[in-house]
Amino acid sequence: MASFSICLLIISAFSMQFSLVVDAVSDTDSLSVGQVITRSETLVSSGKFFELGFFRPGQSRNYYVGIWYKNIPERTVVWVANRDQPLTSSSPVLTISSEGNLVIEDGRITYRVSENVSSSQNTTATLLDSGNFVLRNEKLGLLWQSFDYPSHTFLPAMKLGYSRKTGKVWSLTSWKSRDDPGVGDAELKMEQGKSNAFSLMKRSQIVWTSGVWDGYIFSLVPEMTLNYIFNYSLYTDENETYFIYSIKDSIISRCILDVSGQVEQMNWLGASQAWFLFWAQPRTSCVACGPFSICNTATGSCQCLQGFISSDKNLSDECVRRTALQCGDNSADREDRFLRMHNVKLPSPDKVLKLPGIEECKSACLNNCACTAYAYNSRGVCSSWDGKLYDLEQLSKNEGENIFIKLAASELPKPGEEREPSQDMLLFDINSSTETNRAKKRLLYWETRVKIIEGIAQGLLYLHQYSRLRIIHRDLKASNILLDTDMKPKISDFGMARMFSGDELQANTNRIVGTYGYMSPEYALEGLFSIKSDVFSFGVLLLEILSGKKNTGFYHTGSLNLLGHAWDLWKDNRALDLMDPILENEASYPMLTRYINVALLCVHENATDRPTMSEVVSMLTNEHLVLPSPKQPAFSIKLSIAADNITPPRFIRDGEKLVSSSQRFELGFFSPGKSKYRYLGIWYKQIPDTIVWVANRNSPIFDSNAVLTISNGGKLVLLNQTNGTIWSSNLSREVKNPVAQLLDTGNLVVRDNFSSNSSEDYLWQSFDHPSDTLLAGMKLGRDLKTGLERYQTSWKSDDDPSPGNYTHRLDIHVLPKLCTYNGSVKLLCSGPWNGAIFAAIPSYSYLYKPTVVDNEDEIYYRYDSYNSPVIMTLKLNPSGKIQHLIWNERNRTWEAFFSLPDRFCQFYGHCGANSICSFDKKPHCECLKGFELKSHHNKTRPGTCVRSQSSDCKSGDRFIMLDDVKLPDFVEASLNENSTKENLLGWGTRVRIIEGIAQGLLYLHQYSRLRVIHRDLKASNILLDKDMNPKISDFGMARIFGGDELQSKTKRIVGTYGYMSPEYAQQGLFSIKSDVFSFGVLLLETLSSKRNTDFSNTNSLTLLGHLIDPTLQNEASYLILNRYINVGLLCVQEDAADRPTMFEVVSMLTNKTINLPHPRQPAFSSIRGLKNTIFPANGKARVCSGNCLTLSVMDAR
Repeated sequence: MASFSICLLIISAFSMQFSLVVDAVSDTDSLSVGQVITRSETLVSSGKFFELGFFRPGQSRNYYVGIWYKNIPERTVVWVANRDQPLTSSSPVLTISSEGNLVIEDGRITYRVSENVSSSQNTTATLLDSGNFVLRNEKLGLLWQSFDYPSHTFLPAMKLGYSRKTGKVWSLTSWKSRDDPGVGDAELKMEQGKSNAFSLMKRSQIVWTSGVWDGYIFSLVPEMTLNYIFNYSLYTDENETYFIYSIKDSIISRCILDVSGQVEQMNWLGASQAWFLFWAQPRTSCVACGPFSICNTATGSCQCLQGFISSDKNLSDECVRRTALQCGDNSADREDRFLRMHNVKLPSPDKVLKLPGIEECKSACLNNCACTAYAYNSRGVCSSWDGKLYDLEQLSKNEGENIFIKLAASELPKPGEEREPSQDMLLFDINSSTETNRAKKRLLYWETRVKIIEGIAQGLLYLHQYSRLRIIHRDLKASNILLDTDMKPKISDFGMARMFSGDELQANTNRIVGTYGYMSPEYALEGLFSIKSDVFSFGVLLLEILSGKKNTGFYHTGSLNLLGHAWDLWKDNRALDLMDPILENEASYPMLTRYINVALLCVHENATDRPTMSEVVSMLTNEHLVLPSPKQPAFSIKLSIAADNITPPRFIRDGEKLVSSSQRFELGFFSPGKSKYRYLGIWYKQIPDTIVWVANRNSPIFDSNAVLTISNGGKLVLLNQTNGTIWSSNLSREVKNPVAQLLDTGNLVVRDNFSSNSSEDYLWQSFDHPSDTLLAGMKLGRDLKTGLERYQTSWKSDDDPSPGNYTHRLDIHVLPKLCTYNGSVKLLCSGPWNGAIFAAIPSYSYLYKPTVVDNEDEIYYRYDSYNSPVIMTLKLNPSGKIQHLIWNERNRTWEAFFSLPDRFCQFYGHCGANSICSFDKKPHCECLKGFELKSHHNKTRPGTCVRSQSSDCKSGDRFIMLDDVKLPDFVEASLNENSTKENLLGWGTRVRIIEGIAQGLLYLHQYSRLRVIHRDLKASNILLDKDMNPKISDFGMARIFGGDELQSKTKRIVGTYGYMSPEYAQQGLFSIKSDVFSFGVLLLETLSSKRNTDFSNTNSLTLLGHLIDPTLQNEASYLILNRYINVGLLCVQEDAADRPTMFEVVSMLTNKTINLPHPRQPAFSSIRGLKNTIFPANGKARVCSGNCLTLSVMDAR
């Protein structure tokens, strides 16, 4: 979308003068005729979610009208009106013109945002809480809306798709730059076809596709799973097809098309005040490469093709021809020719022809002046490209295809003089060990290598010392050294380079970029970089050139890498053994020894010990200069463990590690914070400062001589230097072939000979003994058979991992809840588990799935991440704060998406008994209605609230309802069938409830403007007010049907078993008859006071086969009761066609004269013999009636 099709630009020849008086707006969501928004004023949506006004992006001096989030500190713009028409005046205004159009004026330009010629009478522009800016007329309705003209952001409820009727396309377009919101090169739009996929276009070329839509997810977006948190929906009819998505009200989310050309789904984390990147596609940065450039997929860097040069310092902008083509001049010495490139991933061709041979394909391109490249394959297909050539990717050997690039004759050697390859060779290729590259390596004689070494050194010296600005390359490596036809080196790829001014010596970054094996230790570990970082990389490169081996690809039984091997040889006076064998008869041995000495000086651990490039050049070229002796290089410690497991009699020493199979976790020895003691622990491999488990918490190691081993029976043992036991694991039994393995979940397990991956077969596991961190998949709770309790214990301090004062446990009293304790004192608790979440804890169910398992063997809480690449933890801090943390890879920081306690009201018993705490009121604590303060000495935190009048059960005590409160802790609960709560539901009350629910469903199905299918009608979704009138709640799973829709289908079955109709539970089919089935179950439950799924009788599978509540025997009308049971059984029939509609149900319930049909056997009513017994921690069985306590929690779904 180049610009809004309905937007007009009128440039006046004279300055616009206002002849009418206008009013400015102030703190409102609407703009009326006669009002203006100036540069300092904004519109704010009614719910304070979005704000509209004038802004300047980045460093720009121009003004734009945009919409951004109101309550996000860093302005995040989601829509721009005048994208390609910036305003330069300092006094622009937004108003509604006399014709009723939205207009931006700055004294010389009038920019019409909307073009709807109509009367301005009763026309207003309103900013909605969805972020949509709408123009309405009282008579004509909606005239225009910003959602029809997306910028770079896709918001919930916005459309992306196309209209067949008008030809309009709703798509996202990137900004030109961070400072310019004009329409950029990238566009995300929906493909018009059966696939319903999204395509990412860059300069009209497809660079990525989402894959086909299968009804719930896109096939090529791996982050989308069946539990995907964003509810994407496809809508299509004869006029239009489009996608929209929805999320929970509490979540702030946006999908953007970034300046780089990436599609990014981002969520706002309020606790950490930062945007969290949920996913990004495409993952390669090759989409950022400009025309006539090629992307190296290994490094993500862009390079101009041979014969082309960069038109700008930023290679991602554009590469242009060094020599113009001679199209039409057929003289032999000037005819355009072709450069062959190997192993290239080809973009989509402009033309495809079937030709008999490659020469015919070549001629077709040569005779077409617009043709810039061609390719020919073994199937006789000739592909050609016209104009600018985009999206070439250099692949590995034996991958990709050949492509021929048209160049001027002067850019290539004459026929017969070509050498393969005709491009600059990579030093990286020559250092690899393939047969082809061994042949290339023979070109590197000793003198050639000396010339390459000195050329690289001189190039770095220029960058560091003689360039106008000091340049730190930050990614110097073999693959970034190009060799020309004379084997002269050129340093390439400055995409990660940083410029220093004259007085700058060092800088720091949170984003570590570069290549491991070439990165200096201070940069790799701390983000510090300087000219000495490049010196380190040069030292590695120098050793690679001399030895013909790569640092990271080097394997030697006695060394970690090439640096360690070189150091070992140097110490043993065998430095010449490092030499590439090809150089044996030609190298100058004194010079080779000197070069190895210089290289080892460059790779010192400490940056201050390394020479500058000026000193390096002097040492390389001045043979009379006496060189200092080198120290041990960085990264040269021997590594003896390169696996994820140990078996007897193997062991791990201090300095060695186990690494999980996918490189996610490491196990080894560490010292926390400023401590000098050593501990055995587990941490994230890419985040080594984050320790997730400690073995010897109470037994620190005082030196670095400890070892971890595994006994022949399978016991893990941590030994000191005198073989004394520091720590050991306990085993229930011994095995013959034990193995200890670090899993990708972060769990250290002991099992028998890799026999099974089931946790039931583990002899021991670290997950049974949490430290301060709960990882995904870990359990928090109690094993009822063994008595083992799993809970978190804080560290004493950041420097001391021994158990601190705080614990975080699952309290299993009555209903499970999470509690934090300070010693034995309860500090804070969540609300009870309601089957989906813990009440009073922020719900981030789009990030992880919480689960509580309660059976006769164990009761525990765990959480699982929906998105496996996402790293998250639940951590108990030394201060007692419990935090759910998520790793932000982009910023390399942990961000909290919730922390508890975050306000004083969350502390357990903060206000004392019979009181309520309100953090937004003063005083914060007050007694409940009917209670008064016993002691007035502290109004902020009263001691005890007591009843104003004594309770008298005989005089008819009543209840008051408190809305939106966290339920109090349970002291005692009665769950038997004769409970007082059940006795409140007399026969008359139950009849009123049944008829009220039926009337509510009838309204949703028949009298609502749109037919609503609830899909999760159940007892816990029926709320009763003080007069026992029912209200249907929780429409989070509801679906809306149009007037002619009767049935739909879904692949995602949501709802509650026991209430779901058979066609929905088994096939995903739902209709109004699905709700009728749920109503039938609910009706039978209300009559019997038993829950369908909890019901236990030896002759029936469910309640649908058995009935009646004994408490109604003395008051129920048996005729009406039988009638209601008949209606209930009609509603739960197997076949949806046999069930009545809700209109018929209401008639049957209220009209006693209608004869009812006989019901057929209900669905799910086959016999099954099961017991409904719960085994608590005390070992005594308790039997619950089906009508257990129902808790209604006011929380976003």
